[in-house]
Amino acid sequence: MYEQGNRQMDYESLIKLADYYKVSLDYLFGRTDNPLHLESYSIDEIEFAVRSLNLYKDIKNKFA
Repeated sequence: MYEQGNRQMDYESLIKLADYYKVSLDYLFGRTDNPLHLESYSIDEIEFAVRSLNLYKDIKNKFA
């Protein structure tokens, strides 16, 4: 019913959906193109992402 536009989600369900996918409500509503909602990530997840990006940059520069 949601997909067909016959029913709208309540606020609690929207918040749960955003939390599940770790995106902001602004992203769900199309108010931004940036899906990241950093407050929903743990410090470990953010540190892992930063390390992964740095490794990617190092590999890219090495073979560029």
